[in-house]
Amino acid sequence: MFLFIVLIMNKVPIINGINTSNIFHLIYLGIFVTGIGYLSYFEAMKHTSAITTSMVFFIKPAIAPVLSFIILKESLATNTIMGVVFIILGSFVMFLRWTSSDSFLKKLIVKRF
Repeated sequence: MFLFIVLIMNKVPIINGINTSNIFHLIYLGIFVTGIGYLSYFEAMKHTSAITTSMVFFIKPAIAPVLSFIILKESLATNTIMGVVFIILGSFVMFLRWTSSDSFLKKLIVKRF
């Protein structure tokens, strides 16, 4: 909210370019893409642990460039490839450490709560 007020006070055109031809696209993105994504996230949290759900949630930014490469035939920059690799490796290591029975992370979290 603070950022919104600062943008208005500095007369930054934050709604410039929004018109009747693209408002439905914005509504679709806001309600269906974002809304259903968050509903799915919280529904998944009911059925799995919060850590597993969060790992899947944070893998989404890594999947988007891979899918754009496969489906849209877009090129991937080197830093994007490195970012995807780091996100997937980090999530994989975190998942392995969480699922092991003698996990330090699991003992720390279970001990605190």
